[in-house]
Amino acid sequence: MTPTTQTRKPIDEIKPEDLEVFPVWEFADDEETSNQDETWIRPVDTSLVPLGATALTVGATFTTAAGMELRGYVGVSTDSDFEISHAAVLSTGQYLCVPAADYWNAEAEYAELASALGLLASDIFPLRFSLRVLIEGENLLRTGEFKG
Repeated sequence: MTPTTQTRKPIDEIKPEDLEVFPVWEFADDEETSNQDETWIRPVDTSLVPLGATALTVGATFTTAAGMELRGYVGVSTDSDFEISHAAVLSTGQYLCVPAADYWNAEAEYAELASALGLLASDIFPLRFSLRVLIEGENLLRTGEFKG
């Protein structure tokens, strides 16, 4: 089903197709109900990552150390400086977490990612990314990497 501005879903149910239609999503904390908790997100009707925002989910393309291209998203905040928090690779119907290096369980998450992709961690990391949309006021797509 094609997402609309009315779409709401848990972040771990986002699909590459959702990010094609709306490359920027935000947490819908102000809409929490008994059926919708703090993990639910909604699309942002924009073609740029806005400044002054926190905890956005932004579509990205990833390239593994071995050269494999993957799709997914990167968690981005622009409220003071540009910050990356985490990412997820969306591969073959799976939601594969790529936590920030300082996450308490990062090593286990990296191992789970490698196992799910059928690769060694050395084939994945460093995992490079490129956001699919510009940050407001910038002319080049932001890039970066998760060192693993």
